Amino acid sequence: MLVWKKALRFAGRYLLLLILYSFLSANLHLPYSELLAATLTVAVASRFVKFSVKGVFFAFVCFNFIPPLSAYLWNFVKEVITSDFKAHQWPHFGLVLIQSFLAAITLSAFSYIEHWLTGRKNNTTTTSSNLSYALVFITISLAPLHSQTANSPQILSPFTESIPGSAIKFEMIPLSAGTISINKTAVAIKPAWIGKTEVTWDEYDVYMLKLDANDNPKLGELDAIARPTKPYGAPDRGFGHKGYPALSMTFHAAQEYCRWLSAKTGKKYRLPTEAEWEYACRAGSAEKMAAEILDKHAWFWDNAEDKTHPVATKQPNQWGMHDMLGNAVEWVVGNDGNPIVAGGSFKSKAEQLHCGTRAMQVPFWNRTDPQMPKSKWWLSDATFVGFRIVCEP
Repeated sequence: MLVWKKALRFAGRYLLLLILYSFLSANLHLPYSELLAATLTVAVASRFVKFSVKGVFFAFVCFNFIPPLSAYLWNFVKEVITSDFKAHQWPHFGLVLIQSFLAAITLSAFSYIEHWLTGRKNNTTTTSSNLSYALVFITISLAPLHSQTANSPQILSPFTESIPGSAIKFEMIPLSAGTISINKTAVAIKPAWIGKTEVTWDEYDVYMLKLDANDNPKLGELDAIARPTKPYGAPDRGFGHKGYPALSMTFHAAQEYCRWLSAKTGKKYRLPTEAEWEYACRAGSAEKMAAEILDKHAWFWDNAEDKTHPVATKQPNQWGMHDMLGNAVEWVVGNDGNPIVAGGSFKSKAEQLHCGTRAMQVPFWNRTDPQMPKSKWWLSDATFVGFRIVCEP
């Protein structure tokens, strides 16, 4: 019975702490005031706080290791439970449980070490002191985490997408949250996935040639998504097909492909924004590649022999993306909302090939197209234009 009373007393104090802490954090905006008030609340609820060397070490561990480890474990648990788990459905509840559990384990380890070093056995005073440590330092460790959780970058993992109704697969790489400066303006980047390579003919053929037509007799949203018209001549221009980047599609065609892929997979695929694309291209570095380094990462004027090459045959950048520079220039949504291409192509000279390379469509790109108006699906003379996709969490 005594154990149950102690357990209920502990639960009551902890519940009181959580309620008061939630109230304080919702009404106070100064981190130090929030921390001080929460700590004072715990000290009153626990009746006393006994500081010692053990307490100092415990505080250090709580501050530096438990919050990030808890956040990582919680995101892992969310992915295991369900793929469409939404963070707002269980706000911080699982995170608090994991954090408390880790803090309790850490505290117990410190207690055992202390008892082993001093030769003392556990007693009521030590248990009461441990309770104070737990309540105070769990709260302290929660303080920085609480203010960061809502805005902290979501932890994403690489995945391989299979296009339903086909045997085609492609890889997506996580793009972590961050900021990038473009034209002296800081642009925030949200977590997302970006294609490991440019979209290949293997992938685009499923859409263009309706190779998925027998996948589902009730296509639903797919019925409203148009497919490209038949191009004039070989769409790959004789460069190569299997494993090569898809070429010569208009911005509209690339967007429609993303709509189709989204409907097929149930995920949200789209073209990258200009800021997202450059952020991925830089991969944490703002320096332009030297010519000898560029040769290892890109197909361009000096080494491409005036044609595209199979994707991922050059080294990836620091974040694992291939062909961000060279091979095929890539459609992106410009900062002003208009379509532009980025990254340069196999036709670009070395000095023109960097993450800031941009171009807009010009009449030359579909000069030999006999249609009037010109095709909204194909660029008859832009044998160097392709695209890469982004998937939102």
